[in-house]
Amino acid sequence: MKDKEAKKRFDKEMREIIEEEMTPQGDLLPVWLRYPQIQRYSMGWRMGYGESYMWAWDVWADSMQREQLVAYFKRYLPIPLDWIDWVADRLGFPSVGKAIVLGEGGIEDVLWLEEQGLVNYSEFKDWFASHKK
Repeated sequence: MKDKEAKKRFDKEMREIIEEEMTPQGDLLPVWLRYPQIQRYSMGWRMGYGESYMWAWDVWADSMQREQLVAYFKRYLPIPLDWIDWVADRLGFPSVGKAIVLGEGGIEDVLWLEEQGLVNYSEFKDWFASHKK
């Protein structure tokens, strides 16, 4: 019973955030534009209002097809290079994030993002090389 109640509360909270945050165009802003003061990989995305907004964004975008998400992200170009892994994950390429965390492989999926007009592969590759651990 507690799980059902928790799910109901979560769903209600997500609906409220989505309703409050909806732009006149019917979008939620990408997370980096909604809270530019929260740096990528900050705890602010794992707790508090940043985390809640990111969850709401995922709920809002969950019903979208890949092509719709590509069109959405094109409306909000440029995508900051440190957010490419998050975008790639939402488009079905989690290997980009793993590459950033592990510092190896996986950035070839960024070529697909470049083909879609979302990122410049050379710029990302340079950024990636400078951020390898």
